[in-house]
Amino acid sequence: MNTRRHYQYASIPARASKDRETADTEAPIERPTEFPRIYMPRQAKAVILLTMGGCGLLLLLLQLVIIPWWQGITDQWEYGTSRTFQLDGVVGHQDSTAHPTHFLAFDLHGRVIVIEIPGGDTTKTRIYAGGALIGSGDKEHRVITLEIRDVNADGKPDLIIHIEGVTTAQVMYNNGTAFQWNEP
Repeated sequence: MNTRRHYQYASIPARASKDRETADTEAPIERPTEFPRIYMPRQAKAVILLTMGGCGLLLLLLQLVIIPWWQGITDQWEYGTSRTFQLDGVVGHQDSTAHPTHFLAFDLHGRVIVIEIPGGDTTKTRIYAGGALIGSGDKEHRVITLEIRDVNADGKPDLIIHIEGVTTAQVMYNNGTAFQWNEP
């Protein structure tokens, strides 16, 4: 009886034994030195590769075709063919809460155009033309949205311009009578 055992050859009894001598006489468990090789037919490998390639192609198609197409559809529903955005707000240019200033914003051949109608009086209409839009995409169909907020904390609400596909917003600053592109 060999009383000296190495840890890796220690026997593991199937159930607990009260008698210590019977536990020592059990044969040690043989541990395999290599993992068995898994056999996979050539057709199964081809199916796995084709499935992975098909999933990759589907993701590419989704990102390059389906998502932009859906974005165009939802822009069409929300903003119409002209992609014109309208906003009413009180900015202090001959307006009041009863007669707010009306704003129109759109993309005209790659340029941001903002039209201001102070207090709803069309005889005092102002047109602000921004610089040329840069970046990829269909420039004729970009959506331009506006937001009124006091950016420079001077007590006069400024006009923030959001352009579809551009991460940074442009700001038109309120000088009290009109808007200007550069801060006063």
